[in-house]
Amino acid sequence: GSIDFLRNETKINVSFDFSKVEIEGKPVKYWIAKEGEEWKNDWEEAIPEFSEKFVRTLNAVMIDKSRDLDFGNFQEANYQLTVQFLTIDDDNDVKALLIFSQNNSQNALAEISINGKAGKFGSMANLIGDAMIDAGEKFGKFLIRKIE
Repeated sequence: GSIDFLRNETKINVSFDFSKVEIEGKPVKYWIAKEGEEWKNDWEEAIPEFSEKFVRTLNAVMIDKSRDLDFGNFQEANYQLTVQFLTIDDDNDVKALLIFSQNNSQNALAEISINGKAGKFGSMANLIGDAMIDAGEKFGKFLIRKIE
């Protein structure tokens, strides 16, 4: 769908959904069963970092392009962006579906697929974090082209 509804907005609420993500083709519960509680704890501790890197990068693009559109925890915003993670491949690249809806509604107004390229070195959390930075930058540039 069209994202023209964003043209006059200044704040967008953002939420993240990791419930459907598959890592190397397997659900998170598989990796928890295989790798144990330490892996589970590392994964759960990394999720806020992934989310923060995406939002921080997206907002930096908006500022760099002089666009007054803030993404974050804005419960009072008219619209919400849900970042639904789909896959993390064996290179730690990320594929996600970005879903815009009216805030507190499940009805999608627009859906956009995005891929984020992971870094080359570091822990899984660091590599996925790099993919989130890449996805945030790509998405920001896409939005600027579409809403100006």
